[in-house]
Amino acid sequence: MDGWQRFAELAGAPVRTTVVGRVHSTELGVTEHVTFAPPDRWRIADGVDRLRFLADADAYYRYDEDGALAEFRPRSSDTWYSGMMESPALIRPRHLVAPIDDDFTAPLGPVEEVTYLDRAALRVTLAPPERKPRPVVQYLDLASGVTLAYTSTDGEPLIGFTEIAAGVALPPGTFRPL
Repeated sequence: MDGWQRFAELAGAPVRTTVVGRVHSTELGVTEHVTFAPPDRWRIADGVDRLRFLADADAYYRYDEDGALAEFRPRSSDTWYSGMMESPALIRPRHLVAPIDDDFTAPLGPVEEVTYLDRAALRVTLAPPERKPRPVVQYLDLASGVTLAYTSTDGEPLIGFTEIAAGVALPPGTFRPL
């Protein structure tokens, strides 16, 4: 299997382990503390650890800065809701084998094995669509399939984990709504 095929298949596979970490978006100036458990449970707090989004088996909950429930949506099998959070984009599968759009879905060069955040990873530079000014570099964790980061070709972080642990035990009640 060539490097791109390997990368695309790993990026498109569901993450099958727990993930806990901090994600920072340079563009938006946002830091999130994310906790994920398969198949699709989420707990996302802001940079000062206020709960902002939670997804359990039955519903999505979005909280405002004061901790009040701002939005409630029952889950349905045909839609997925991010709660306007940034970090799910790094954990949810990214379909590169048969992409649904042209948003950074083709490699500009070879896939390389590297170390990123002390984790074995794959790195590839992705071509921009015509409407975007420059390529991005995607780092994909080999063990979990999580995107560790997107950076510029100069290495400037765009969005990515600043801390990550995978395969950790989560305490009971992690995904219980407030």
